[in-house]
Amino acid sequence: MELRRRALFAMAWSAAEILLRFGSQLVVMAILARLLGPSDVGLMAMAMAFVALAVLAVDGGLGAALIQKTSIDDSDLDSVFWCALASGVCLGGIAWCVAPHIADFFEAPKVESLVRTLAMVLPVTGLAVVPDALLSRALRFSEKTKAEALASVGSGVVAVALALSGHGVDSLAWQVVLAALIRTAFLLGRVRWLPGIAIDVRRISRLARFGGFYMAASMLDAVATRLQSLLIGRLFTPALLGYYTIAQSTQQAPASVLVGVVNRVGLPVLSSVSASKDELRSGMRTGLRLSVLVFTPGMFLLALLSEPILGILFGPSWVSAANIMSLLAIGTALWPIHVLNAVAVQSLGGSRAMFVIEIAKQCLTIASIAVGVFWGPAGVAMGLLLANILCIPLSTFCSGKYLEFGLRKQSSEIGATLLTCVVTFAIGKGLMMLLPPGGLWLVAIVVAYWVVYVGLCSMTKNRALDDLWRMVRALRVAGQAKGA
Repeated sequence: MELRRRALFAMAWSAAEILLRFGSQLVVMAILARLLGPSDVGLMAMAMAFVALAVLAVDGGLGAALIQKTSIDDSDLDSVFWCALASGVCLGGIAWCVAPHIADFFEAPKVESLVRTLAMVLPVTGLAVVPDALLSRALRFSEKTKAEALASVGSGVVAVALALSGHGVDSLAWQVVLAALIRTAFLLGRVRWLPGIAIDVRRISRLARFGGFYMAASMLDAVATRLQSLLIGRLFTPALLGYYTIAQSTQQAPASVLVGVVNRVGLPVLSSVSASKDELRSGMRTGLRLSVLVFTPGMFLLALLSEPILGILFGPSWVSAANIMSLLAIGTALWPIHVLNAVAVQSLGGSRAMFVIEIAKQCLTIASIAVGVFWGPAGVAMGLLLANILCIPLSTFCSGKYLEFGLRKQSSEIGATLLTCVVTFAIGKGLMMLLPPGGLWLVAIVVAYWVVYVGLCSMTKNRALDDLWRMVRALRVAGQAKGA
């Protein structure tokens, strides 16, 4: 019961942290998009295509290994800290040296200075690996919420000031650097932990047995994501990449809430009950129903309103990205299936199996992107949509093998909800065609969309709706107990 209460609070704090972070980033991005042009955003995406991969390599999966491991000691923490810091310093130096070659690849000289500025993020990221893992193990997501809030707001204010003073795309690079510095400094101050000076190679090796596969799987996913920027930036113009990046970033904001909450809370909580497959299967079943109930209709709504959302947030000049954003949002609507199955496999310690599946999934995704690029940025988005559908049998394979909760059983749990989402989307599309655009009519469409959706769920006696009410009541009771 105590674990459940802590998990509910951790989930609430984690969701609040990610919402606050992406909400503040969205506000800053909206301001900067009006001050800068599509070409500036595209240039930044070119630089981040390589630096983001290096950020993942700094962690090396060791942070996730610390979270997943049943018990850890000072030797584990010290070894991971110095290993991550050394990786950050080395990778930062490599990024500095190869920056001219990256700029030559894109035929964009400005990318060189952007990569060299962003290289400073890598050693800073290394400093944060252990504090981040310690707070996640303790489910102290309120501290992470504060860190993200300070980082997002502080770096955002500086970035806007730099853009207003004429620094152009450099303001975006410094925003990333300052956010990393502020977040790391706060986390180091909150964990009350200082590293020793010893490194135990054997401890690193044991942690790497899990973390290495986790990092490789994450790297494959990141490669598929950054390949989109790489291909569009290389084959088309920075402006077209800018449109794609804004569409991708906007639809990723709600998607990242789901992924962040499930990864941060789901892994430590499911790992704690992984000895009982019945409990693990029950937790996964409830989590899948709830996440699809809330997340999937939200992404369909985002796809429905992509044009007015882009116009309101970023201005009329960005409306051209609406079709791309709609396709990306519909493809992302199925993420709960992929994310929850991956976390369940990780909690069982099946990182090797997850890695093999990720190889197959990412090969399919990369092939879809490579084919779609012939039709431009919209073709890439369509390729991702198809890949997300085709990868579902792969994502559910291990759950079927180890938990007897495979594709057929998962489909029976969420099939009614998915059908309700499609019907509600069709009704919303009809309202969009009948009613005039903008203003109060837009609000009316949003209200009608959710009324129809909840009404259909109630009429069909959707079990996920009952799960949601039970979770809300449990949070309220837990909050009252904590207050007392």
